[in-house]
Amino acid sequence: GMAAEVDRTATKQLRRAIEEAATCGGDDATPPSGMLSVIKDIVRTNPSFGPQVAADALRSHLQAGHAQERLSALLVCDVLFTRSKAFRQYLLRDIDFLISSTTGRRHELPLPPPARFARKLKDTALRLFEEWHKALGAKHAPLALAAKYLSQEACETGPPAEEDAIAAVAEMQRR
Repeated sequence: GMAAEVDRTATKQLRRAIEEAATCGGDDATPPSGMLSVIKDIVRTNPSFGPQVAADALRSHLQAGHAQERLSALLVCDVLFTRSKAFRQYLLRDIDFLISSTTGRRHELPLPPPARFARKLKDTALRLFEEWHKALGAKHAPLALAAKYLSQEACETGPPAEEDAIAAVAEMQRR
């Protein structure tokens, strides 16, 4: 009926806005603020499906073969993460995927090129996980576990180039 039609339209708009936000970031990969507003509005005004549609769409961009697209998608995730509990739950359902697609932690799944965006993606991910953990950690078991997992991984696998990342994660654990 009419309601289903409206939902379909909103779903399409949300997917399109996420597509644009994830793929047309400038040199710093920051999604256009106009797109972020559209995404936030649709997710907020459609609580029954918005958060899940957004999480699914962003998950596919987090698998992109280009690190800049992954970084832009992660920045969109951050905007929604702090605003929508439902979005957080969908996004963190597969926390292992979230970690490996943004930090390259699993050797069989290295981050895609270009290298400077891959580095920025990893640094941004570690910073955001730390911020999310600080904001929600106690209330959010998967996130606390992720923080712990990252610090253990870092200790086991860290070549010297990863010392900064390791320090950031260790710092997260101490707090």
